[in-house]
Amino acid sequence: MFGLHLSGGGTGVLRRGTRVAAAVAVSLGGLSFAWAVPGAPPAAAALNVAPGQVVAWGYNGWHQTEVPAEALSGVTRVSAGCTFSLALKGGKVIAWGDNSMDQTNVPAAAQSGVVAISAGCNHSLALKSNGTIVAWGNNTYHQLNVPSLSAGYKWFAIAAGWRTNVAIATDGTHQVYMKWGEGSGVTATPPPAADVENGQFVYVILKKDGTVAPHGTTPASLLTPPSGLSNVTAIDVGWQHALALKSDGSVVAWGENGYDQIDVPSGLGNVTVVAAGAYHSLALKSDGTIVGWGRNTNGQTDVPPAPSGLHYTYMAGGYLHSLAIASASVPGAPTNVAATATDGAATISWQAPASDGGSPITLYTVTSTPDGKKCTSTGALTCSIGGLTNGTGYVFTVRARNVAGEGPASAASSMVYPEAAPTAPPLETPSPEPGASESAGPSESGGAQPSQSPGSGGSGDGGGGLDAALVLIVGVVIGLGVALVAVTAFMLGRGGRGQGGPTAAPPAPPPASPPPARPRKPRTRKPPTDDDTWNEKSPF
Repeated sequence: MFGLHLSGGGTGVLRRGTRVAAAVAVSLGGLSFAWAVPGAPPAAAALNVAPGQVVAWGYNGWHQTEVPAEALSGVTRVSAGCTFSLALKGGKVIAWGDNSMDQTNVPAAAQSGVVAISAGCNHSLALKSNGTIVAWGNNTYHQLNVPSLSAGYKWFAIAAGWRTNVAIATDGTHQVYMKWGEGSGVTATPPPAADVENGQFVYVILKKDGTVAPHGTTPASLLTPPSGLSNVTAIDVGWQHALALKSDGSVVAWGENGYDQIDVPSGLGNVTVVAAGAYHSLALKSDGTIVGWGRNTNGQTDVPPAPSGLHYTYMAGGYLHSLAIASASVPGAPTNVAATATDGAATISWQAPASDGGSPITLYTVTSTPDGKKCTSTGALTCSIGGLTNGTGYVFTVRARNVAGEGPASAASSMVYPEAAPTAPPLETPSPEPGASESAGPSESGGAQPSQSPGSGGSGDGGGGLDAALVLIVGVVIGLGVALVAVTAFMLGRGGRGQGGPTAAPPAPPPASPPPARPRKPRTRKPPTDDDTWNEKSPF
C-alpha cells in the first residue's frame, strides 16, 4: 500500500508540504490505500497529480503490466494489487490483469465520481466524491461488506489490505475508523489522524502530529517503529514492512528485512513519495526519478526510464510488479522579458522557456507590478496591458502553462513609465516686416532674387543709368580728375528719374581694374531764352 502527501502549489507534482483539501489514491501490491484529507468533505477533493500515462514493470503472469490504451493518457492515480492493476482517469476506474475473482470487473458505481482507489490482494475499494465507498472482487472474508456510518459522517480515507480493509470517516469535527474483513471488525476513535496504511496483518495510522501508531498482530518488528520517529509527512505499509517519509525528504524503514526491503540506499534524499510493495520499496525523488530496492525476483525494482519528455509523478508497489504515472512537468520560466510604455498602457514581449515540460505550452500570463494588471496569450510571445497609471513605474513578469500546470515566473522586465503623448504646437505664419516684400521667389536661373525697396530703380533708364553713372564717376576720377562733385550730382539725378519695372538682374561685380575712360562727345544744347551766359564754354 502506499501513502502520499500533496502540496497546494498547483504544479501537478506531488511534494512534501502543507496538506490541502485533496483525495489521494495509493496502492501496494496486494495492499493498497487511498485517502482524502481529514476534515475536507470528499466532494471538494482536488487531485493534484498531473495527468499522464501509466508505466508498468515487473511480473506479468496475469498481464498486469500490459497497460491498456485507455490508461496511456489522462491518468491521475494508480494502485497495484497482487495480480492486477488499477488506474483512475477522470473519476473513472480502469482495471486490467487477473480477473479470476472479479478484480477487474469494475462496477457501474465506480465509473464516475471516484476520487481515490485502493487495490487489495484480490479485491478493490473506490472512494467517491460523496463520501461513500464502492467495493468489488473477492469477498471470501467479507471484505466487500462496507460498514454503515452514523448520520453526518463520510469516509475520507480507505486502505485495502490482504484480506481486510481499514477506512476513516469524519463528520467534519470528529473522526472514527473501522476495520472489516478477516477476523472481528474494529470500530474506534483514532488520535487525530492524517493517513492510514494497511498491510498483511498490521495497519499503521499517521497522526497529525507527525508520529505513527501501528495496530495489528504480527510481525512484532512492524509493530515497533524506530524510537523517536517524528516529522513524518507520509507513510506506506508493505506485506511486513513500512516506509515513512520525513519532512526533510529522508526515508525511514522498519519491519521485516528478508529481502533487504528496509535497507534504505545510502544518501537517498529529496524524496517526495514512498511506496511499499509486498517485499520491495520505491522512492520518488523531486527530479522525477524513482529509486527501488528490496526483492527483485521479477524486475519489480528495475525502474525503466520515463518516456521521452516526461518524468514520474506518482507510483505504486504491487506483489511482484510496480506501476507509475509519467507526466509532463510544468514549463520553465520565459526569458528576455521587455516592455514598451505608451499612454496608460504597455506592450510586453518575451521568449519561450528553454523547456516546455514535455507538453505544449497552452497559455502565457503577464502580470504587472504594481497593480497586478494582467494580459494573456495562447501562442503569440507578446500582449498588451491597459489601465496603467501614467507617470508610475511598472515592471512585468511572465508565466507559461501546459497540461501539468503553471511554471515559475520570469525575471522582471526593466521598469517603464506610461506617459500621455505630447501635443504638437499650432503652426504659425510669420508677418512680413514693414518695407520688405512678402516673399522672394526663385529667379529664372533658379536662384532667389532680392526684393526691391521702394524708390529703387527698375529696368530701362533707371537701372542702366545708375550703372553707367557709377562707371563714369570712376572714369572721371581716374581719367580727368575734375568736376567730381558736379558730375556725381548730375548723374545721380538721372538715375533718380528711372521708372519702376520688373526686377533687374543684380549687377555684375566690377573688374579688378577699371577700363580706360572713353571720351564723351559734347552734347549740343539749345540756348535758353534770355540766358546771356549760354555762350560760355561748357565744362563738359
